[in-house]
Amino acid sequence: MQNLQQVLQKHSTDEFGVRLLDKNDNTPDFFETYRSLTEAPQLTKKEFENIFEFQEEDKDIINYVQICILDKKNNMEIVGFGAVIMQTEIIGTRGYIENIVVNSKMQGKGLGRLIIECLNDISKNVCNANETILNCKDKNAKFYEKLGYKTDGHLLQMKL
Repeated sequence: MQNLQQVLQKHSTDEFGVRLLDKNDNTPDFFETYRSLTEAPQLTKKEFENIFEFQEEDKDIINYVQICILDKKNNMEIVGFGAVIMQTEIIGTRGYIENIVVNSKMQGKGLGRLIIECLNDISKNVCNANETILNCKDKNAKFYEKLGYKTDGHLLQMKL
């Protein structure tokens, strides 16, 4: 098995760096990128830090790994990110990929593929998962199918 830093380094390129998202990433470029996925109000520094503190407190229950993609040619701006939640059950470990987003100005440069491949690598080679699952909008399914994902069942949700 590999360690997390080895995987992040392996997926970094000459143009784009890959690292863990951290509590100091409460920056305008982060939220500009996030708004390519959904509405995202700018959080205060404390609100943003609280998210990481909560995740740190629950790391024994859920392993939540968030990565970001940095544009090396543009002042190391965050131009993409994603996360994988690792869950260990009796039948094995499973990764759940979520919040895949690439800044709308950077789409079409292979960054979505880079994020998914890195998260899959973390899931398999760092966390020893036997499968990785994601759900997406119908319009995005073909992209994930090209990366090896297969449709299996239906996603049901309840808004609370």
